[in-house]
Amino acid sequence: MNDSIAAPKEQFDTTLHYVRVTGKRDDGFVEFDFSVGQPEVALEMVLKQQDFEKFCAEQNVIFLDQDSKVSDDEEKSAFQWSLHDATHHFRGE
Repeated sequence: MNDSIAAPKEQFDTTLHYVRVTGKRDDGFVEFDFSVGQPEVALEMVLKQQDFEKFCAEQNVIFLDQDSKVSDDEEKSAFQWSLHDATHHFRGE
């Protein structure tokens, strides 16, 4: 019996950086998801517009459409949510 772990079918490419803008606030901040290697695993971030543009240029990001987000019907877990979703839900937006 071989106890070694099978290699993943796709390699995790750390050179690929993804951004999905989730909102633009009236105070000049941009809310966005940032991912490395896989767009499905993201960090929620907020930066001023100028800093956001600089960050995206430095990271050489690939922009994702907001429409490419997993729909509610396709959610993998009842526990999946984002801080952006929760914030706007409680504000009544």
